[in-house]
Amino acid sequence: MKPDNHAKLPEWLSCRSEHLRLQLKIIPRSSRSALIGCEGGRLKVRLKAPPVEGQANRELIGLFAKLLKLPKCDISIESGERSRLKSLGIRCTKPSEALEKITRTLNNSL
Repeated sequence: MKPDNHAKLPEWLSCRSEHLRLQLKIIPRSSRSALIGCEGGRLKVRLKAPPVEGQANRELIGLFAKLLKLPKCDISIESGERSRLKSLGIRCTKPSEALEKITRTLNNSL
């Protein structure tokens, strides 16, 4: 995705060719898994799973795979595997569509 001059990317997102990188703040052990807003330049994500033995990380990858209709192997945690502050890498051929799906889901949750 090449952002047009008129469109500004959210501060929690960076994009290079067919690769998105999302800066996330994770809230584990929530009542449900969902995108819930932005805070401090990061996209806030609630996860039902606890942060034990990679459960929350697996749920995070599954949440974005389902949302973006991508295979789980195209989504990876690039940094913060043991932290609530994470960078999530997403490989996709249509980054603008992925951003639209994330933004639409986020707007519907507010």
